[in-house]
Amino acid sequence: MTRRIASALIIASHMIGCGRSVPTATEIGTELKGFKLAGRMNFQRFWPASVLLQDGRVLITGGSRTDRPYHSSRAFRHATAELFDPDTGTSTVTGSMSVSRYRDRAMLLPDGRVIVKGTPFDPPEVYDPRSGSFVAMEDRPELTTDASIAALPTGDLLTIDAKGNVSRFDPDSWEFQFLTRMDVPRSGHSASLLQDGRLLIVGGANGAGALKRTDVYDPSSNTLAQVGDLRHERWGHQAVLLEDGTVLILGGMTGAASDPEDVSAAERYEPATGSFMPAGDPRIAPLHAVALLPNGTVFLMGGINGSVVLYDSSTNDYRRNGDNVGYERVRYSVTVLRDGRVLVFGGMINGVSTDQVLVYRP
Repeated sequence: MTRRIASALIIASHMIGCGRSVPTATEIGTELKGFKLAGRMNFQRFWPASVLLQDGRVLITGGSRTDRPYHSSRAFRHATAELFDPDTGTSTVTGSMSVSRYRDRAMLLPDGRVIVKGTPFDPPEVYDPRSGSFVAMEDRPELTTDASIAALPTGDLLTIDAKGNVSRFDPDSWEFQFLTRMDVPRSGHSASLLQDGRLLIVGGANGAGALKRTDVYDPSSNTLAQVGDLRHERWGHQAVLLEDGTVLILGGMTGAASDPEDVSAAERYEPATGSFMPAGDPRIAPLHAVALLPNGTVFLMGGINGSVVLYDSSTNDYRRNGDNVGYERVRYSVTVLRDGRVLVFGGMINGVSTDQVLVYRP
């Protein structure tokens, strides 16, 4: 959820004196509209990772807690992980990771395991729900922070790092195989597996700034081909494969990393034509969370008060119903359940970490 949340906060303007005691989550008032409390985690966490397991539970890893409003340090990061049961609203501690970490991304592998990756200083880790334990991988350049990762139907993974290296990862042997290299390396791009098995690589940024560049990688021929450019240059955006095979591109930033600006307008990639078409404007920035619901609707959440916007791909319309998670709730993780419910894990409320798990029924 994401690198972009940090850009929405001006930390210095919210700092509170060190002598003030930290309020608990229950002492912090926030007006929830459409959301309800589903349970609590065992630990307060902001910037955790969460992913739906095959048995319907949700794995929550890492994150950090605050020792005073809008402040934390590496000493308060978690190596712990837990399993949240949406049916009972309870969370149980499971095996810990090798190091404390936050701002990770977790991805479910076809065999039911989960790969967790994040900063270049922390090794990727693989969680096995059968044993309830993590195994740390050796630090690999293929899985740095800005590397994209996509799962193939075979169970292998395709990774693209900031240097443009395209590699295949075998989760069974844990071996990487270099495949090819992009002629325009960049970070902050998205990688989406199309219905025909090809990989769409969109946008990103390099020393020249944000890019409109888009490429398609074909695993069957190990070739890269440039396709139509984005309508809006962007990096750090979200890409969602829709039921009709098109790819919805949302959010992101434009400009230099030192002075970025939000991109609000959306667009859709049409594989048949290799081009991008306008997809309206959800008018939500910064964009904190994007998820595809089981009914094909796209769930969006963000902005200054965590507003919910629902996108109907059949009509290309965005719908607002006034639902939101309240002002100044940020740095949470979102996971969609198979029945369409949306869970929101942790985050900060007015600068203080929380253990709350919220549920939303679109």
